[in-house]
Amino acid sequence: MMGVMIEVSSQKEERTMSEYLSIINRAGRQRMLTQKLMKLFFIRCYKIPYPGKVDEEIMEIIETFNETHIMLMGCPENSEEVSKAIKQVQQAWMQFILSINSMNVDHVVELNSIVLVQMDKLVSLLVAQYSVEEEVLTAM
Repeated sequence: MMGVMIEVSSQKEERTMSEYLSIINRAGRQRMLTQKLMKLFFIRCYKIPYPGKVDEEIMEIIETFNETHIMLMGCPENSEEVSKAIKQVQQAWMQFILSINSMNVDHVVELNSIVLVQMDKLVSLLVAQYSVEEEVLTAM
């Protein structure tokens, strides 16, 4: 599979379509993490019996989301539109995780919906961005 040459500072980095797909998959996984976080929120909020350690799992999800988000922000090939979408996700995510400790279910659900919509938009932009780059490769 042919790679794409991307200028990163004074170095050249070659990404394959497989690597682009991995980035898209990790961005898509963010949506799953927010859904899992909501499940744990409801378990904690309504004191539903659960075999795991809810608070620890919540922290692990938050850390995983944050690590992936930092990776997404650091992709040098991000278009301006993708970078803007990443910042919008970051703002929505911060509001969402700050609300997790509240017992205001309606507010938490609303903020979760916003994060999911923003993540969906970001994934769509990434797919479009990398599809364009793949078209450029195949035209070469």
